[in-house]
Amino acid sequence: MNNASTQFVFGTQRIVETADELANLIDGPPIKAGRKPEVPRFQSRNEQSPYVSVFEDIANQIYDFESNLLSKEEENALVAFRRLEYPSRYILIRLGCRKPGWHTRRSLSKYVSEVGECGINIAVKELCMPVSEIIKHSDGVSVKEEVKVEVKMEVKAEMKTEVDIQGVKVEREVIDLTEDLDDEPKTCPSLHIPSSSPSELRSLSYLCEDEAHMTLDEALARLSVDEVKSLVKDCKVKARLSTKDGLIQALKRHAHSQGNLSTMMRPHAKQRSPRQTQLSFCPGASSSITQEARLQHMAVQKLGSCLRVNPEFHNLLQRLDIIFYRSTSIPETVFLNSFLTVFKKRVYPAVTSARSTIWPTRDAYLDYEEGLKLQAIFDSILEDTIVKPKGSIIPVGSNTQFRMPTSSQTKLVKESINGAVKMEQDRQGNEVTVKPEYDFEMVDLSTILGPEFRLEFDEDDQDSQPKASLEKCTAAARVVAIYDAVLKSKWDFCISVTNDKFEESREPSLQRFEQGYVLARLIWKVTEAYALLHKYEKELEVLQSLLAQKFWRQAKRGKWYERRALVQDHHLPKLYRSRAERNGWSKQHLLDKTYNLSIELREGLYEAMEDTDTHRVYHKSLVKRLTKVESRMKVSVDDRHTYDVQLQDANDICVFAHRAQNATWTGERSAPRWKARAKEGIITNWLVRDGFAYASDESEEVEEPVLKPPSGKSVWKTLDGSSTCNVETRALQHYAQEQYGGFQGFHSETCILTTIFGLLFWDIIFADIPGAFETPYQIAPLDLVEDSFYYARKELIKSRLKELKDGDALKILDRHDKLYRESKTWCVGVRWDVCGKDELAEIVECIGGETLEVICELFCHDYPARASGVPDLILWKHEERKCKFVEVKGPGDRARDNQTLWFDTLLGAGLDVDLCRVLEENTKNVNAEKEKRDQRIAREEKARIKQEKTAKGTKLEQRKRRKAKREEFSRT
Repeated sequence: MNNASTQFVFGTQRIVETADELANLIDGPPIKAGRKPEVPRFQSRNEQSPYVSVFEDIANQIYDFESNLLSKEEENALVAFRRLEYPSRYILIRLGCRKPGWHTRRSLSKYVSEVGECGINIAVKELCMPVSEIIKHSDGVSVKEEVKVEVKMEVKAEMKTEVDIQGVKVEREVIDLTEDLDDEPKTCPSLHIPSSSPSELRSLSYLCEDEAHMTLDEALARLSVDEVKSLVKDCKVKARLSTKDGLIQALKRHAHSQGNLSTMMRPHAKQRSPRQTQLSFCPGASSSITQEARLQHMAVQKLGSCLRVNPEFHNLLQRLDIIFYRSTSIPETVFLNSFLTVFKKRVYPAVTSARSTIWPTRDAYLDYEEGLKLQAIFDSILEDTIVKPKGSIIPVGSNTQFRMPTSSQTKLVKESINGAVKMEQDRQGNEVTVKPEYDFEMVDLSTILGPEFRLEFDEDDQDSQPKASLEKCTAAARVVAIYDAVLKSKWDFCISVTNDKFEESREPSLQRFEQGYVLARLIWKVTEAYALLHKYEKELEVLQSLLAQKFWRQAKRGKWYERRALVQDHHLPKLYRSRAERNGWSKQHLLDKTYNLSIELREGLYEAMEDTDTHRVYHKSLVKRLTKVESRMKVSVDDRHTYDVQLQDANDICVFAHRAQNATWTGERSAPRWKARAKEGIITNWLVRDGFAYASDESEEVEEPVLKPPSGKSVWKTLDGSSTCNVETRALQHYAQEQYGGFQGFHSETCILTTIFGLLFWDIIFADIPGAFETPYQIAPLDLVEDSFYYARKELIKSRLKELKDGDALKILDRHDKLYRESKTWCVGVRWDVCGKDELAEIVECIGGETLEVICELFCHDYPARASGVPDLILWKHEERKCKFVEVKGPGDRARDNQTLWFDTLLGAGLDVDLCRVLEENTKNVNAEKEKRDQRIAREEKARIKQEKTAKGTKLEQRKRRKAKREEFSRT
């Protein structure tokens, strides 16, 4: 929920809170008729690690309520997990919660305190058994007994005489070299040589695999630098570079350049070897044992015993996480919310939750999960982050690689299987059906983008080359490539399927769990990619497909309309003029095309204004553009629009300051308080997000901001000139002066109002409403972003609004603050560090009950649209019960549409709002501002005179009408 996303971040802690609840869950009602008797239910242990107990509780809950979302293979894996010894279960969960990759036996020593050395030995042995064997194994000899037997066998084996030949230990054997070497050679103890590219089918037929399945690259990558140097010394290799990568490349080149050892030692067929008595050597080595295989064996020997969790088991854990938490993104760390709660790092509100049917079938869930994987791929591309497994090596050309789905529809690298069923062999050699599915894989796009990635543009577009950086253009091209290869067909399919079954509409709050909802967000990312590449005709085509459907993300339709209007009004006419010059179009032909485009633009703007899903925040810009278009088209006055969007403007204030030279602000976005403690952390979006660190409630001194390399935000000298600060802090200093009000305040943006709303409506937000809470520890109800939030709690909300109007806000605030501040309980929009309890009470008192009623009612009706755009600064003067909001703008900055909407809202509610522009103090700016001020005064005076004349004219007309009525009455 990265970037300024407005998606929910839901979390849960443990399923059951007490041992009694767990006992009731385990000893609950009998199995219903028709259910499978073998269930992967986990029993409680008295002294069990929270890692294991959390997983078992989650698995039990999912199997009880949503077992239809799991395949038979996944159920078998859970059954096998239940039958593992406790050390194996603990090790598997701990490794499953980490990034995929190989783990050495030495790295497992950190778990000795939990399971002991013997427990680790048991886990290493048991986890590498096939799932079918684990299920059967519980009826036979225990793994613990087998481990003891194997230890005894190893002691006996040490008594055998062995010899090391280039790192390969074989039993000493007396060989007669007088035999004909053309005869079939004798067998030698064989080495397991894994393929460099695993061809084994990925399935849940096993939980973990040992070092025998480790490839050469994986083994070398897992070695430490000292171990690699030791290996280089053993192999007598000369390396040019002393880095780990350089040493590994030298080892691989040396092994690859060497021929097969047994082949080089084989004499010519016609030659007879001289008779030799005896030699301690093994001439029967298989020809498949190459130097690379021996290097791999030597590397594995240095590593010792290794373990890797089956990637499919990692996927199963992710799947359980998504199902249980109702996640809207692929989890980076599974079950994190539960672990943080168990270890008392996080507290969630106590709610009454009930599981409902989110995904009716497994196919519906898999479609949703596929959309989440595509979303993770897009995010990784746009954020320029490539997540690689532990111990992996990114091959050459990684600058054109990213994580993308590989499936039968992906034609970028892998061949398509045309949707056909493919047969492969599993670990036991049995043929199984492979269903094409998405998975994360490093994909090289150099075959498409070129080895150096040179953007190719149409001949007509050369005058509009992208001005963005090469990295951004590269990311945009990757997004477009995925759209063409995979996303477009899936989006079209989602729309067609939804059109057929639209009559069976589901609850609006559950639509975010559909694949189409996720894909709609990705389609918008595609339009941004086309815009970055200046492919405006393609962008318009994709925008039309978004606006053609009304199933998903209706709240974004205003933004889509606005972007489509900009493309049609600005970018496409510019493109047409460029083509006209290049292709020699006639003037009339160009005028016809631009006029037709203006007609489409006008119709689209009318469509946007009539669409009930177009939010009011976009009306001002749409009406402004419509007025300009109709004026340019010379539409008659009678045929022009009659939309009237009038918003109150904030009071314009100009502050002159000295700008620091050659410096830009890169400190926290939240400016330090003035006459208050320092502001810590960053301003949240309208949802509290994971990874947020709460600040202390105690007052702290304001520290001097740290200057770092430029990042775009201007830096100004403080009021006394002794230090530097950002633009918000400079504005705070201005308002702190007595001649400008003597206010105290801080940089809060929207979080101050969302915090006040959350604390005043806490009990209503978490009221027991059917379908609002799917998991016990959500930070917000599912319907908060829907219209149903207000109507489902209408009476409660009306009652609370009346309490606010009657002046009970402080009483409600104090009650909820006492209950939840100490534990810092999580709630949507609430920031406990935004200010202290006393400061918050002062702000609420200064705002006033009637104003709070208006603001809170807006949040109840339209929380997502109102959760951004509040002015930067909150200022108050408690002695005079004054409160003011200030939007601060630096040079060249202007207020956005959602900000102007908040200006109008706050002004209408009775609060003062300033638009404070901080400008550099020089003669040019001072004179320009003076001229603007004089012009504004002249306009105001002109408007006043006009108003007076109108009033006088009105009075004169009224007198004339009254006189005429008197005369008419006297005649009659």
